[in-house]
Amino acid sequence: MTRPALSAARREFIDLQRDLARRIKAEIQDSIGKTGAELERYQREYHRGLARSWTPSDLDALRAALRGADVIYCGDYHTLPQAQKTALRLLEEVSGRRPVTLALEVVYDRDQGALDRYMAGELPEADFLAAIDYERTWGFPWVQYRPLFEWALREGARVVGINSDPAGKRGHLKRRDRVAAEVLAREVIERPERRLFVLDGDLHVAREHLPALVRASLRRRRRAGRFVVVFQNSEAIYWELAEQGLEQTVDVVRLDEETWCVLSATPMVKLGSYLIWQENDEELHPRVREAWRRDPEDRYDYPDQFHGFVRAIAAFLDIRETLDTFTVFTAEDLEFLDWLRHQRGFSEREVADVKAQVERAESYFIPRGHVVYLGNLSVNHAAEEAAHYVNTVCAGHKEGPLSRQVDFYYRAMKEALGYFGSKVINHKRACTSVAGFEGFLREVARRRHRDSQEALMVRVARAVLRHKAMEAAVLAGAPARRSLRSVYELDPGAYGGAAHALGYILGDALYAAVMDGSVEREEVRRLYYEPFEAEGSEFVAYMDWARRLASRSTRTLPRRSV
Repeated sequence: MTRPALSAARREFIDLQRDLARRIKAEIQDSIGKTGAELERYQREYHRGLARSWTPSDLDALRAALRGADVIYCGDYHTLPQAQKTALRLLEEVSGRRPVTLALEVVYDRDQGALDRYMAGELPEADFLAAIDYERTWGFPWVQYRPLFEWALREGARVVGINSDPAGKRGHLKRRDRVAAEVLAREVIERPERRLFVLDGDLHVAREHLPALVRASLRRRRRAGRFVVVFQNSEAIYWELAEQGLEQTVDVVRLDEETWCVLSATPMVKLGSYLIWQENDEELHPRVREAWRRDPEDRYDYPDQFHGFVRAIAAFLDIRETLDTFTVFTAEDLEFLDWLRHQRGFSEREVADVKAQVERAESYFIPRGHVVYLGNLSVNHAAEEAAHYVNTVCAGHKEGPLSRQVDFYYRAMKEALGYFGSKVINHKRACTSVAGFEGFLREVARRRHRDSQEALMVRVARAVLRHKAMEAAVLAGAPARRSLRSVYELDPGAYGGAAHALGYILGDALYAAVMDGSVEREEVRRLYYEPFEAEGSEFVAYMDWARRLASRSTRTLPRRSV
C-alpha cells in the first residue's frame, strides 16, 4: 500500500520533536551523572536488539503469543504511569488460564519474607513499604505499582522480588541480572505449572541481558520453555512509524516470534515523565487508545482535564464567563504546525514564534484563537496555561508592538496571574525565590565551564536580583525607571526569563496573601479582568503589588524552575 507523502509542516514538527527528545535525554543524563562504560555497553546491547526490521501488528496477535508463553518479560519505564498500566493490561490478558507468578524489580530478593507476609494479608501496606524501605530502594510512585499487587491479590498470583544490590562497582548490572536470573530459573523449575511474568526495566529485558541468562540457567538444568519479550515505547520504532504516518494507528509491532514492542506513549511523554517525577510534580492522565484502556479514568482526554482546571480556577475567583472556546495540542499532535497554518491562518512569522516556544519544550497559550500547547504533561504546566486562558477571556490580550518597558511589565503581570491560577490547582507548587537565585549564582561561580542554557540562566538570575534591588529602592522613595534600562536591554531570552521569574515570585506571594486573608479574592478577580489599557498601568500595578507583598518570601526549587 502506498502511503501519502508527509507534509512539509508535519516533517518539520517530527524533526523538532526528535531534537527535543534528544535534548531531554541529555538533560536526564546530566541529572543522573556520568555514565560508566558498563552502562554504555548495556545500552548499546539494548538498542542493537531493537534495531531490527519489524512489522505492524495488533493486540490480538500479541495476546496469542503471550498465552503460548511460559515466561513473559515486560519492559518498564519507571516514571511513566502508562508503562505500569500496560503491564497490568497484559497480565489481565494471560490470567485465568494458568496460574501466574509475577516477578517484580520493585522488591529486592532479600525482602521476599516481607513480601510474602504482605501478600498473605499479615502485613499492612504501610508496614510493608517500611519493611522493604521502598522510598530509598525504589522511590518511584507507589500509586503506579500498587495496582500490580492488587491484581496479584485478586488473582491469587505469587509475587517474587528480583532486584538486588550486588557488591562491587564493576559489572554491577550483569551481577544484578545474574541474581534475578537465578530467582526466575528457580521459579520455573519449582513451579512449572505457573506462567512467569517478569516486569523489569526495559534495558534489563533486552535479549542479551536477563532473558539470555535465564535461558542459559534453564539449559544447564536441562529445562526448556517458550519465551516472549515485550518492550515498551521504543523511541526508534515510534519515529519510524511517524515517518510513515502510522504513529496514530499502530500500537503493537513484532520484531520476531518472541519479541514485540507496545507503543502506548510518545517519546516526549515517556521522557517528560522522568522530568515531571524529578520535579515532584503530578502528571496529566495520558491519552490512551481504546484497546489499552483499563478503567473509566483512562477515558479522560487532555481537553477534558484542561477544562477541569479552567472551571476550578474560574469557580475559585467567581468568574462566570463562557470558558469552552479553546483547542489543546500536545507533543503527540504531529499536525500542530500544519493546523496553525491552514486552520487558523497563522503567518510564517507567527508559526516561527510558536515553534521557538515548542523548541524550548515549553507549554504555551496562544491568545489568538485560544490555542493551548502543552510541552509536557505536567499538571502545573496545564494549570498555568488554563489560568492564562481564563485571564485572556476576561481581559482580552494586548496586541503589539509594545515598548520594552510596557511589554516587560505586561508579561510579568500575566505570568503572576498564570502562576496564581496554577497554585489554585496545586497549592504545593513552589517557584525559585530571590534567595534561590542568589544561591544559584554562588553555585555556578565555582564552575569553570557553563553550557548555553546555564549561561542564559545566569543572565536571568542577575536581572531578577537587579530588579528586586530596584524595587526595594523605589519602595524607599528612589526614582525607578532609569535604573532598569539594563534589564529592558537584555537579549530576548534573558529579558523574557526575567519577566517570567518576577511574575512567578509575585504570583506565589499573591496566592499566599489570599490564603491568609490579607488579600481578598475579589481583588485578584479584578486583576483577571484588568486590560492594562492606560499607559504605564502595567508598571504601576506591578509596583503596587510588589509593595503590598514585599514582606513575603518564596521557597526555593532547583534551577530548572527558573
